[in-house]
Amino acid sequence: MKLGDRLKFARLMKGLTQEETAEGIISVSYLSKIENNQVIPSQEVLEWLFRRLDIRPGGNETMPSWFEWVMSWYKAMTNRDVPAARELYETVKERCEQSGDAEDMIYFQLMRIRYWLLLGDKKGAETAAQSVRDWYGSLSDDMRYYYWKFFGLLYYCQEKYDDALHCYQKAEELLKGEWKTSGEEADLAYLSALA
Repeated sequence: MKLGDRLKFARLMKGLTQEETAEGIISVSYLSKIENNQVIPSQEVLEWLFRRLDIRPGGNETMPSWFEWVMSWYKAMTNRDVPAARELYETVKERCEQSGDAEDMIYFQLMRIRYWLLLGDKKGAETAAQSVRDWYGSLSDDMRYYYWKFFGLLYYCQEKYDDALHCYQKAEELLKGEWKTSGEEADLAYLSALA
């Protein structure tokens, strides 16, 4: 996720306007340029914005350990291990809230789509899906893969099989990256066959 996207996401998650975020630090127009990835601010400005938005500098340096928790949660969901998924949900949620990082929050929201579907809560899955829909342009390829895969699952559960298949095909296009985890190709092929 680009710096500007990360800042904008953190600002929106805190419910702040651009005016409130920029006040005493920079102009609103300059903040807008930063959020649109048109300029890169100085280190000093960045530190002030991070403080205002409660973002830890270098937020990605903790990502691997946090990401391992997310992938454990995801594995529990794909294995349909509801007790483990429930327990890991609480851990991942707590760590996500502590981190305050935009990427962490997006991964959490993406995985929540799958989580609510595991629990049979279509409304919860729809709400989680809605929360990431507007961020599609800012997602990395691996995030986009999960986005399409989980939207496909949601459509499948809603008996919208053509929409589900379309989503699975979009996910398959993104599966060719080096980031993929083991078993994803087989799982996606299985889901596509069902649709």
